Amino acid sequence: METNTVTLHLFPYESCNFRPKFLTFTPGQEIKVGKIQSDCLPQNNNGVFICETMSKDHAVLKEENGKILIKDTKSTNGTRVNGRRLGVDEWKELKHEDVVTFGQDVMQEFSDQEKYFYKPLHSYVFYHRESTTNTTGDTLGPQADVAVEPILRKRKFEEIGDDYYDNKIKELKEKLEELEEAERHAVKRRRWEYVTSAVVGMATGAISVGVGAYFFGI
Repeated sequence: METNTVTLHLFPYESCNFRPKFLTFTPGQEIKVGKIQSDCLPQNNNGVFICETMSKDHAVLKEENGKILIKDTKSTNGTRVNGRRLGVDEWKELKHEDVVTFGQDVMQEFSDQEKYFYKPLHSYVFYHRESTTNTTGDTLGPQADVAVEPILRKRKFEEIGDDYYDNKIKELKEKLEELEEAERHAVKRRRWEYVTSAVVGMATGAISVGVGAYFFGI
């Protein structure tokens, strides 16, 4: 018995780097796409990414009649295919060499001096169909023409190596810790400014009462 599978490749495209994804779909299979969580880390065969502008449940991919479709699952910053944002409950077929964007440019402001800018994740689509026979396990090979340019792009990102992405993950974790520390300091500063303002207000009121009592015998 022959089972058709579709393998979808996603590569970084003029955005933050990520380890390339190789997602293999059986007929009707769905794969969720979203931001990293403590219990779900990025792997080359899942839809988890490290990207601050993505939602935890951002989008879903599914196989349907040999095609790969994508739908945004009510993410905060949206999903775009070739620059066009997907509508609510809209399924969009992904084609070879499409560019999928998860999220959008976001600025997070902690104070006048502390502002952080986050970029969306752009991914380049490359996929082909394979036929596998479950009795022998033999792969009959790609059934679609493979362009040279995507292969060169694929090799480029493979040559980067795992160390690059491991270091990138480490840097992102350190950056996250810095952001959390900055947020804690910002909260403390706002609380201090509130207390100071309240004390100054009370002191001003007390001085006003004292002056009135002195001059007017209140």
